[in-house]
Amino acid sequence: PISSGECGTDYVPIYEIQGDGAESPFDGQAVVVEGLVTADFQTGKEGFFIQDPQGDGDTATSDGIFINARTPDVNVGDYLRISGVVKEYYELTEISDVNAIELCGTGGVAATPLSLPIENFEAYEGMLVTFEQSLYISEYYNYGRYGELVLSSERQFQPTALFAPGSGQADNLLASNSALRITLDDGRD
Repeated sequence: PISSGECGTDYVPIYEIQGDGAESPFDGQAVVVEGLVTADFQTGKEGFFIQDPQGDGDTATSDGIFINARTPDVNVGDYLRISGVVKEYYELTEISDVNAIELCGTGGVAATPLSLPIENFEAYEGMLVTFEQSLYISEYYNYGRYGELVLSSERQFQPTALFAPGSGQADNLLASNSALRITLDDGRD
């Protein structure tokens, strides 16, 4: 791989790339970033996730990001230095047009514990997380086609099965249902 500089020097931390808003303040800019590989989906999603092992401690900014690169092959635990361009892809921040990946070492990062409801998923985008509560399958319609399961922390009901369509009660239940669910993707395609 082409060198992007010496490991540990002159790079933009992931949490600065993610920023505290819906879009990256670095969108469209070339950057050098460093982080630990937390998940490898190079044969499915055509990339992998890295995370800053220390983070910035700010609950409004994510410490993880997706790297859109199929090669070279990486492993969970690799500490990498990566050069590429920040892009927003379907409301997710990623590094693509990668022109250099360098192995700097190995290590690990602890999963961030979460509990539903979560008001701001953006703050955890690309991070390794774990849920402290039991989650249940609420919907599996897209499982056969996309490998997606919708998980929730409690049984959910269709709002219009309990309340009149368009009523405040139906709208409130819809909002509550959304806050108590997350989609799990198998990462294969």
